[in-house]
Amino acid sequence: MLAALSLAEESARIRIRPIAFHRGLPHVFFDQSVDSLKAQYSEVEFVERLHAGQMAELSYALVAWKPGPRSERVEVMAVAVNGERAWDLELSCPASAYPASRQELMSELQALSRPYIPPVAGITVRAKGRAVPIAAERAAELLWDVEVLIASCSVPAAASSPLERPALELSVRYAELRALGLGLGDAVSLAIEEIRIVADASRNEGWPLERIRHRGGEVGLTKCDGGGTLRLLCRPELRPHAPESVTRNCGLLAR
Repeated sequence: MLAALSLAEESARIRIRPIAFHRGLPHVFFDQSVDSLKAQYSEVEFVERLHAGQMAELSYALVAWKPGPRSERVEVMAVAVNGERAWDLELSCPASAYPASRQELMSELQALSRPYIPPVAGITVRAKGRAVPIAAERAAELLWDVEVLIASCSVPAAASSPLERPALELSVRYAELRALGLGLGDAVSLAIEEIRIVADASRNEGWPLERIRHRGGEVGLTKCDGGGTLRLLCRPELRPHAPESVTRNCGLLAR
C-alpha cells in the first residue's frame, strides 16, 4: 500500500475518488462530459469516447480529449460503478504516452471491479465527549460515506482550531495510509492517516468542519459537498447527535 501511494505521488497522473452513487451513472456522466467539453472548447479533439464499458460487475464510461488538435497532452475523465459504489478517475498525460497510460487506467478499473473490501480503520464517534457505539455491520457503510464526503472537499492551507466536547465528533484512523484523491499543491494524492469531522451548533452554523492528518502535516478541508454532508450526518448512528440546523435538511435526501 505504501509503495502504491509513493508511486501515485511521484507520477501525479491518475486520481481516483469515491463518489456518491446514483442510478444515472455512468451514462449521465458520459453525456454531460461530452456536451460540456464541446461547449467549453471550440476545437476540442476527442481521442476516445467510451459510453459503456464492462469489467465483471463494474460498469464504466470514459472520455479522453485534447483542448485542440495542437495540444501535446491528453486529459482523461472516467467514472466507474460497482454495485452501489462509484468512483471518478482523472488522468493527464503526454499525447505520446496515452496508450501506456490508458493501460494503467484499465488496471485501476480492473482493481475496482473486484468485490469491495473496506480499508482497515478504527472509527470513533463521540457526542459531547461520550462514546457512541457503532454496530460492526454498519461500520463499513459509515466509513464509505465518510470517504465520499472527504473526497469531495478542497484542501486549504491551514486546519481550523479544534473544539472541546463538540456535539458530534467522528474520527477515522487508518491502519495503512489511504489515498482519496485529495491534492495539495502539485500533489495529486495525499497519503491520509486520520480524518476528523466535528459538528457543533456554535461553529459554522452547525455544518461540520473536516480536517485530515496526512503524511507530512495536518490540514483543514473546505467546499465539501452538501449532499455528502447530509448523507453522512443523516445516518441513524449520527443524526440524533448532529446539530438540528443541519439535520432539518435530511428530508432533501428523499427527493
